[in-house]
Amino acid sequence: MPATDAADRRRPGRPRDPAADRAILHATLELMAQEGEAGLAVERVAARAGVSKATIYRRWSSMDGVLLAAVDGLSDAIDTPDTGDLRRDLLAIAGSLTRLFTAPDVARLVATLAAQMASRPELARAVRDGLLAGRRRAAADALAREQQRGGLRDGVDLEVAVDLLAAPFYYRLLMTGHPIDDGFAERIVDAVLAYATR
Repeated sequence: MPATDAADRRRPGRPRDPAADRAILHATLELMAQEGEAGLAVERVAARAGVSKATIYRRWSSMDGVLLAAVDGLSDAIDTPDTGDLRRDLLAIAGSLTRLFTAPDVARLVATLAAQMASRPELARAVRDGLLAGRRRAAADALAREQQRGGLRDGVDLEVAVDLLAAPFYYRLLMTGHPIDDGFAERIVDAVLAYATR
């Protein structure tokens, strides 16, 4: 559920327009990606979203609340693959990471968010719950199923295996700038399998 604040509670009167909500959150992420937090003035977001400032303030009491809601909404409702084959399941999850990190403006958005997370615990929590949680859960579920089938080596740390799958994408995105593509995703999945399986 998206992050909310006191101004986001339902009030009597005309129902909220979900399309306006989506436009505001999308505009917030676009401006954050293109200009960093300096671009997140309510006037700029309202103009980009095609709504009034009052429309934003009826939903959130501050731009901080809008940003938290926008980041929280980054989670893709991805289905946990369950093909019966761990490699295929992990390739599907790695493919979703590849698509995410090659989407327009995502590199700048993630870099901006990462720079803010250390000093802003609420933003860090929104990033973890929004951007990261769904894919981590999908990978953990796939590994747990393989563990139940007896396919993982004894003593494997599932959290480490999940980190091994996800972390290289962030490293390339934020540090090296090297390509993120299907070949890279496949090599990462094979490295996870080498660590985790018998």
